[in-house]
Amino acid sequence: MSIIVKILAPVAVRIVRAVVRKSTPEIRKEIEDFVLKWEQKARATPNKWDDILVELVKGILIMKKGKSK
Repeated sequence: MSIIVKILAPVAVRIVRAVVRKSTPEIRKEIEDFVLKWEQKARATPNKWDDILVELVKGILIMKKGKSK
């Protein structure tokens, strides 16, 4: 992995987290609802990479594991 990616990836995650924290509660709720619906769709597929992708997004957004509806 290049040094640029190693440096930029953590910075990008921090920026996304900061922006989400600063957004209004209504927008955060919409994002959370979308990701939870997306998680259900991912679990319904046989591709485990879908599940991994959703968990990565939840981790970046600091959403609790297993909070799907």
